[in-house]
Amino acid sequence: MQQAVFGIIGAGGIAQSQHLPNLTRTPRVRLKTICDLREDVLAQMQKKYEIPQSVTDYKELLADEEIDAVVVATKEDMQAELAAEALRAGKHVYVEKPLADTPEKVESVVAAQEESGKFAAVGFNRRMAPAYRKAKEIVDADGGAKNIHYRISDEYWSWGRNLPPGHRVIHEVCHLFDLMRWLTGADPVSIYCADSRPDDEVFVLKFPGCVASIMDTGYVTMDMPKERLEVVSELGSVIVEEFVELKTYGFKEYDHVYRFPGHSHPDRDSTHKVFAGDRGGGGAVRHAADGLGAAGAVEGGGERGRVSGQGGAGDVPVAGASLELHGRQGVAVGDRPSGRVHSHGRAAAAGRGGGWTVVDADYGGGDGEPGVGGGGEVLKGGGSGNGKECI
Repeated sequence: MQQAVFGIIGAGGIAQSQHLPNLTRTPRVRLKTICDLREDVLAQMQKKYEIPQSVTDYKELLADEEIDAVVVATKEDMQAELAAEALRAGKHVYVEKPLADTPEKVESVVAAQEESGKFAAVGFNRRMAPAYRKAKEIVDADGGAKNIHYRISDEYWSWGRNLPPGHRVIHEVCHLFDLMRWLTGADPVSIYCADSRPDDEVFVLKFPGCVASIMDTGYVTMDMPKERLEVVSELGSVIVEEFVELKTYGFKEYDHVYRFPGHSHPDRDSTHKVFAGDRGGGGAVRHAADGLGAAGAVEGGGERGRVSGQGGAGDVPVAGASLELHGRQGVAVGDRPSGRVHSHGRAAAAGRGGGWTVVDADYGGGDGEPGVGGGGEVLKGGGSGNGKECI
């Protein structure tokens, strides 16, 4: 298999949680060089991911003719300049959002891309989520989106505590502006926003033929699913919960429920929970199978968890994330076992029944090759753990 040779500039939070795990576990990429100003972090990440070279001067990375593409994952005040310079050096570029803080800086990257003829991509990954692509397919078949609502919520009060108030819109809500434009196929004609306190806000956007609202808050806890999308079309609607579950209403030609693999990280659980037990690690949470004839339950406590259902066991479409609430390892009991789902080094068996969808995604198991997920596509944990592999 032909491999693209990559370098990465920046070894901070987003690189450690997303880019480094993904670049080093896909067989289509060889990560050759990592660059960061902090020598201690650089050494740690180089050793952890067995990266051949490390440098503190990004110009050394850009001068390497073997490197085909560069991931720019630094602080936002440097990203536009580095992206433009990498393009001029003849590299394809994936740059984290936000690309820049002024229109002039954005235009400088556009000019560098046009001059170089190389690909440039900004890390707006929501539109790449398999669940959202399926939702758009369904909605577009029924006249397109007429009304959209999106909730995004997490512990920004913790992880964003060193950022200035009101900064969350740059880090998170920018994803949703891009998603709305993609879902509607248009630019907004107006926008209204209001907040109750910094980083606790609503946005209302008017598109041609569609209205959209965004509820954004950084004052919840991680046991709450982070993101929820609702879209109304001509005479139907879809709901997507945390990228892993898509429900349709009013569409006879489509299934009522679709499920997709969720977040994945090789050595820790960085996901928001779709199914949450009590905080002591026990109890049971029932999941209605939405007309598919069975209900499932997540039960457990201690070192092992169990997924069971009245009509058989369910598969685990969140790569074991729901089981990890209750213990190190989860076991799904079913009439027809079907492969394994690896999540962060902890395995969960998969069985069929209980209204769940079969998932066979094996990350980090055996030879380390990514497994095949929903729809016959190879999935990987892009920005939010849900992007289609396209390298």
